[in-house]
Amino acid sequence: IAASRAYVSPTINVRALEFDPERFAPRIQGLRDAGAQFITSTDSGIDNVPHYGFAQSLPIYVEFGLTIEETLRAATVVAAEALGLAEVTGRLEPGLEADLIAVGGNPLTDIAAVNDLRYVVTRGSRFVPDPVPEIEPLPDDYVPITAQHKVVLFDREDSDG
Repeated sequence: IAASRAYVSPTINVRALEFDPERFAPRIQGLRDAGAQFITSTDSGIDNVPHYGFAQSLPIYVEFGLTIEETLRAATVVAAEALGLAEVTGRLEPGLEADLIAVGGNPLTDIAAVNDLRYVVTRGSRFVPDPVPEIEPLPDDYVPITAQHKVVLFDREDSDG
């Protein structure tokens, strides 16, 4: 993957630390060490993972081995490149669309600052978003829909991928 310069989208979501993180962290670190190009993405909208949890998933990329700078670039510059939008957005530069967020804190030193959203500027227009709701903990008896499939997806020795 790294040698091909393909983009890697690990779909880390806000619940990733609740489900077998010791299994995923070494894979993310191995890809990083091999030079993979990460873009941030999430499985938001699936079973108990709300869409508004995306920003809360960014610190997990750091816990899994990316640096803060790599994580922020994966969410902005690299994501725009992967989507073919590098000439439109992804960087603050004259001539590009002015898409940015203002947060309470410095995400370069504390990635969790992205969760303290103060306002958004998109295509040059500023607005204050609604507060992001708190993500409720999973119930004690919760079993993910994919629990039975994890073994098949990650442990098959005869897998081609």
